[in-house]
Amino acid sequence: AFCTAQSGRALNEGADPTLVACMAGGLTGLWGDLDLDSPGTPEDERGPLVAFRFDMDANAGITEATDKDHFPAAQGFASCHAGCMHACGHDGHIAALLSAAGILQQSKEKLNGKVKLIFQSAEENGTGAAELIEAGELDDVEGIFGLHIWNYLDAGKIGVNNGPQMTEAIEFQIHLEGNPGHGSTPHLAADATLPIAALAVQIMNLSGSKLPPLSDKVLTLGRIYSGPNRTIEHGDVYNI
Repeated sequence: AFCTAQSGRALNEGADPTLVACMAGGLTGLWGDLDLDSPGTPEDERGPLVAFRFDMDANAGITEATDKDHFPAAQGFASCHAGCMHACGHDGHIAALLSAAGILQQSKEKLNGKVKLIFQSAEENGTGAAELIEAGELDDVEGIFGLHIWNYLDAGKIGVNNGPQMTEAIEFQIHLEGNPGHGSTPHLAADATLPIAALAVQIMNLSGSKLPPLSDKVLTLGRIYSGPNRTIEHGDVYNI
């Protein structure tokens, strides 16, 4: 959703007010067409419209390290906003697409067609692509290309796969409700902590025994929360 505080920060840091105003509906992606056809090229001789799509959103809720051993901090490009950083490398995506645009522009005499340059928002929560499609920006696109940086490939190498390359995250939440009580009288409570722990083990066992070894599916339990007090038998626990 569009955040007034963030738009104000963008303006204070020198963002174009016209561009910020376009984001008032919450769509913070950016795209534009690079026409590589020579001026005056007849319509039936124009090249295809293809798109280069790179995501650019940052990760909320994560504050970047500032110590000298952290490479971005040492090199001067770490996030300067607490609680928000490019933990997934999308700042590198932005740089890559800008570089690609420059190379295409320099080589336009050798090319024809049109390239839509897409800086997609909201990849992390899964809404950015749908918003882009709903806006009609892919209606005439004949092909779309994208990539994602990968920590396990050396710099300068490109990995190509036949079929799915990266998974989509689908979140789930399990809520167990018991009856809270004091830790000194567990017989008077229905502690939900032990059941959720047992359930977590069984869920992970299922992922190892029921999913095919070469499956492109991964199951991860990211958080178990059972309450803040160490002396309480907690009646409500959450697994996320």
